[in-house]
Amino acid sequence: MVNRIGKDIIDLLLLPSTATLTSVMRELGVTNVFMHRVEPLCSGMKMAGPAFTLRYIPARQDLDTGVIDNLRDVQRIGIEEIAPGQVLVIDARGIACGGVDVVPNDIIVGDGEGVVVVPASMAEKVAEMAITMEEKEDFLLEKIRAGESIVGVYPPDETIIGEYEEWKIKKARACEH
Repeated sequence: MVNRIGKDIIDLLLLPSTATLTSVMRELGVTNVFMHRVEPLCSGMKMAGPAFTLRYIPARQDLDTGVIDNLRDVQRIGIEEIAPGQVLVIDARGIACGGVDVVPNDIIVGDGEGVVVVPASMAEKVAEMAITMEEKEDFLLEKIRAGESIVGVYPPDETIIGEYEEWKIKKARACEH
């Protein structure tokens, strides 16, 4: 069964940092999601899209026909079939990409901090939790920049959590008008 993720969820996954996404998935019990030595092509770039996976295996001379037909070669056809918005994940070593298992339709998210794999089955929950986490951290940072001591603010004590809840209500009301 293919688990397709809607563009609205993919767009939400572009909002938080990959560090936040990694923290949320750790909280959900998934710890091996950060790709090592994999980064976006351009600095400052943010990208997210479903994985289009392609696996290459080492050549073996007795199986090599010597002639590659671009119209019939499965790997070439795969590259040509990638759709706009998909992220091509090529595994040339027979193991996971960047040390992480990637399956078709997992969401690959990258920013200046790195690239992470969000399992398709968790994408919506991870997006919601990550946005909430970043909103809370923005509030806490705002408190510290305003001169509050970090003690009690980070991690937040009950007083700060109460202030945060009030802040969210005021912010929601402001958005309604």
